Amino acid sequence: MTTINTAAAESSITVFRDLIASLPVEHLSRAQRDDLSAITAESVEGLCHGLQYASESLTEKTNMEQLQHLSAYFSACAHLIPALMVIDKSAYSPSTGSRMIR
Repeated sequence: MTTINTAAAESSITVFRDLIASLPVEHLSRAQRDDLSAITAESVEGLCHGLQYASESLTEKTNMEQLQHLSAYFSACAHLIPALMVIDKSAYSPSTGSRMIR
């Protein structure tokens, strides 16, 4: 496994993405990699729908609690989207062109 040292200037998003990228997926079967790829694609789509909902919600009057929830959601999206893309890329098998779309 790759050792990642967090520099003060390094983004937590980059660190999280790099940690996810260092996870081994070679031990997974082709079917498991297909499922992992499909789940990540669905997760990214769900996050995008959430972002769209948040965007539409911001046009309405929001209170401080709602803004705090939106802030937490945006932070989670900022960390998860790059990590999910790394997982999707590592789960995809270019030798077989294998990817399950649901």
